[in-house]
Amino acid sequence: VLSSNTMGGSVDVENEEEYLKRWDNLLKEHQVLGAKYVTMTANLYWGDIDRVKKICETLNKIGALAKSNGISFLYHFHNIEYCNIKDTDIMAAEFMLENTDPEYVNFQFDTFWAVQGKIDPVEFMKKHADRIPCLHFKDYYWLSDDSETYAEGYGPLFETFYQYCGEDV
Repeated sequence: VLSSNTMGGSVDVENEEEYLKRWDNLLKEHQVLGAKYVTMTANLYWGDIDRVKKICETLNKIGALAKSNGISFLYHFHNIEYCNIKDTDIMAAEFMLENTDPEYVNFQFDTFWAVQGKIDPVEFMKKHADRIPCLHFKDYYWLSDDSETYAEGYGPLFETFYQYCGEDV
C-alpha cells in the first residue's frame, strides 16, 4: 500500500487527546499494511485564524505520531484550502504550509482540486516542491460536464511533479 486516504471530515481540536489516540491506532494498522503514507482528506470546518493555527498544531502532532510509526503523514488539499481563512486575506493552503512542520506534515497534491480552486497546479508544485512528495491525480471530465481540467493537459502536470517534487503518483 503506497498511501491511504483516511480520517477526513474535521480535525477534532476540541477532543484532541482522544482524536490522537484514534490516529495512533490507525497508524499502527497501516504499519501492518506497509503504507508509506497516510493521508488526511479535507478539513471541512476551518473557522477563524486562531482555530486554523490550532488545526495546524494538531496536524503536527499527527505527523509526529506517523513518523514514530515509520509512516509519512500527508494532508490532501481540496479546493476549500485555496480559499482565504475567515476574515483574512490569507489562503488556507499557504497558511498550512507555513504553520506545519515539514518533518511531520507534507501534502498530497490533487491537480483536479487545484484547478477547481483556481490555482495553477504547475506553479503551485514548483513553489512548494519540497512539501509535495505524493501526487493524487484525477480528472472528473468524464464524470461531469461542468468540471474544469488543466488546460495544458496531463503532460505538464506529470513532468513538473517528477522534475520538482517526487516520484509517488
